[in-house]
Amino acid sequence: ALALSKLQQSKWSAMIQSANETYIVLKMDKMNIPLFHQSIVEMQIPVFSLQPKHSLEDYFIKVTTGNQHVAAYTN
Repeated sequence: ALALSKLQQSKWSAMIQSANETYIVLKMDKMNIPLFHQSIVEMQIPVFSLQPKHSLEDYFIKVTTGNQHVAAYTN
């Protein structure tokens, strides 16, 4: 509860997706993870692990919206 309270009062509050007594889920760009880690250490929030998670939907969007070039089939 203290960790959630501290995060809700920080610049990371808009990224909180869900929380319960054992974990807090935030949605952020993977490039922000090191800065987030530094912030929670500075806030003295005890952390047992950080686990990046990618959803199948994220993968689908990346694959279907990227700049992909496919060579034409020639015989």
